[in-house]
Amino acid sequence: MTAKRKTLTDIRGDTSWTEAEQRVIDEAPAGEVILGDTYPDEKGTAPEVRAALIRHIVLGGSEELPLLERSIAVKGARITGLLDLEGVESPRELRLARCRLEQRPRLTDAKLGGVYLTGCALPGLDAQRLRCDKNLFLDSGFHTIGTVYLAGATVGGQLAWRRALWRHPRARRCMAMPCKRTEKSFCRAGFTPRTRPT
Repeated sequence: MTAKRKTLTDIRGDTSWTEAEQRVIDEAPAGEVILGDTYPDEKGTAPEVRAALIRHIVLGGSEELPLLERSIAVKGARITGLLDLEGVESPRELRLARCRLEQRPRLTDAKLGGVYLTGCALPGLDAQRLRCDKNLFLDSGFHTIGTVYLAGATVGGQLAWRRALWRHPRARRCMAMPCKRTEKSFCRAGFTPRTRPT
């Protein structure tokens, strides 16, 4: 499925870019945008980036935002709005580190180069039938209060959830498996399911 590519003007709409978003636009061509050293807490102030801008980068940018072939990593941001990559196809990777996503990302039926949500906080993940050419990393401080749906997903490289934390009323049911991995892939287990306090 070929995703319709919005322009930066479409994404901005009537709302000016935040300082963090302008940095993403300016620095993304270099391959990495570091907005903070730790992931934003739930109530504190943090650099905010619209999910639609992250989507734009994963799909390869545009004439307004020309990008190199390599994938772009964004670190330390609060991602506002819905990160909707359902059904899209892109050889690039979704790379977020130490970010807080306000809404559950939608990766169902997407085909991506890889997915890296290292150290991110989010309210769950919809990734049924996701296809990753390379790795799927939900590790190194990744934590969620909702279900991670991976049923039918195919991972061509590593599936890692080392040092991940699930806070869920039914903690041990919070990862909906199974997913498929190629012969060369392997899992690095070690996630910690915890029931949310009542």
